[in-house]
Amino acid sequence: HRIAGPLFRFEKALNNMINGNLSDTIYLRTKDEGKDLAIKINEFNEKLSGKIQQIDKHSTIISDLLSHQNLETISNMDKEELAHTIDVIRRNNQTIKEVTSSFTLANDK
Repeated sequence: HRIAGPLFRFEKALNNMINGNLSDTIYLRTKDEGKDLAIKINEFNEKLSGKIQQIDKHSTIISDLLSHQNLETISNMDKEELAHTIDVIRRNNQTIKEVTSSFTLANDK
């Protein structure tokens, strides 16, 4: 039970991760084996969730800015206002790029 239980929990958490659910936290009983692995999986899920939340936040800012713009509103903007909007988009996009470039992806090899 000290090995089979943790293996079941690991498999469940990993299946959820494969399906895009990073909200699982693996809890093991006092005498269960695999506590170090559970800690690492939980830490990975927490860090990846935080990075995805960052990407989502900055993507939303960009989407909100772009959704309020069309050819008519852009043509009515003065150069300073337009430059500011472009700068905000550029900075948020740069933050997204920094988050994604902190990973080495399987297809990048």
